[in-house]
Amino acid sequence: MTMAASTGNGNTTWMSKLPEPISNLPLYYLAIPGSHNSFSADLDRTQDVSIDEPGAIKFLGKIGGKGIICNWGKCQTLSIKEQLEAGIRYLDLRICRNPKSKQLTFLHGLYGRPVEELIANVQSFVEVFSKEVILIDVNHLYGCSADDVLRVFVSKMDEKLLSKDRLADSSQPPSLSNIWNSKYGTPRVTLFLNNHACGFDNLRIYSPWHNTDKHEALFQKLDTQKNNNNSFNVSQGVLTPQTKTILTNHSLKAFVDKTGINSRFMEWLKKKKSGRENGINICICDFIECNSYIDTVIGMNTEC
Repeated sequence: MTMAASTGNGNTTWMSKLPEPISNLPLYYLAIPGSHNSFSADLDRTQDVSIDEPGAIKFLGKIGGKGIICNWGKCQTLSIKEQLEAGIRYLDLRICRNPKSKQLTFLHGLYGRPVEELIANVQSFVEVFSKEVILIDVNHLYGCSADDVLRVFVSKMDEKLLSKDRLADSSQPPSLSNIWNSKYGTPRVTLFLNNHACGFDNLRIYSPWHNTDKHEALFQKLDTQKNNNNSFNVSQGVLTPQTKTILTNHSLKAFVDKTGINSRFMEWLKKKKSGRENGINICICDFIECNSYIDTVIGMNTEC
């Protein structure tokens, strides 16, 4: 796979443009735009309902309801390649072993593309844009283990991209400067499994799920969410559809538009700061192309 050196998007190389004081900070003090269920633009209606769903949803799929499942499983419209070019630097993943193909595959109600395709997209991107750093967080596993996922990444991705020992100073928390100045390779990708950063002894990520379809309740919970020190922390700007939500809306996209959750999330973020003292770190939302989300998050780094 090849990737053009220029995409015409001003955020494609946003990390490389950060001033030195910010690039010297640990990555968990930066504001980093991410996507929720990052892979879900490519769900496949021709396959069975995925193994993460209960029996009632599987029955719905058997009686012609895969279109409904797809409408609610799809949290993004942009491909992984398009998201990276747009400025997304955190990918939120659900992975299973597909019962038929036996491949490691993404899923969310329906099956998506093989994991190997994401690895190829990420590697192509960082090979062209060598100062950009990608965080890959595997949040849910079905029918496979963390070791299974790690083996695929190690076998399919250039090993120099994943190794802690290739940092300029591996005793320090990862910063952009520490990564850029490595003498031993180009460690541009951090993989998180079971909330731990692979290759790091004590580097963790926390991503609380607030499980509500009401924006008032969501922001109350986000306001009281406390960061874990010396760790990556995710603010999930997403509403979780309940049964009534699904019965009264055509799709997740329609629900997101109706509630205005992305606009409200942007308003909430504009009142926050990145950096130390419980600052904003990683953010995720559905349909990341909406409401200047990426610009808003990247712009917070001027206040670190």
